[in-house]
Amino acid sequence: VVFGKASGFAALIQVSSLDGSNGFTIYAPDTEDFSGYRLSSGDVNGDGYADVIVGAYRGDGLSNSVDDVDAGEAYVVFGKASGFAALIQVSSLDGSNGFTIYAPDTEDFSGYRLSSGDVNGDGYADVIVGAYRGDGLSNSVDDVDAGEAYVVF
Repeated sequence: VVFGKASGFAALIQVSSLDGSNGFTIYAPDTEDFSGYRLSSGDVNGDGYADVIVGAYRGDGLSNSVDDVDAGEAYVVFGKASGFAALIQVSSLDGSNGFTIYAPDTEDFSGYRLSSGDVNGDGYADVIVGAYRGDGLSNSVDDVDAGEAYVVF
């Protein structure tokens, strides 16, 4: 994430130069999670700052085990006026600085698509997460890869 500013930008920005005052990097915990494949933003907590929504469609779910392989995850990092670390690890999200959304089943690929919008009209951006290989309501072979979408508000 590179912060906007009124003055000009350098022609090249190295992410290693992000120090929390000019931007930050969000790190997922595991190899091959494909974190950042999809991104969105919206003011989820209503504080007036855009929050960053990151999809990791190959994330291995809450158990982080073979039982949840490629279930998918989405991370919401809350925006604020200042005080960002240069590096934000999603394992540090605790509800006050953001949160993680875990998909329920293996190979759902949740987080492959992301969006946000005020779905319920309460003035807050809601998080919309697509799981294109979710197995539907019955979660059975009858609905293999039917697809699912989750709306979190």
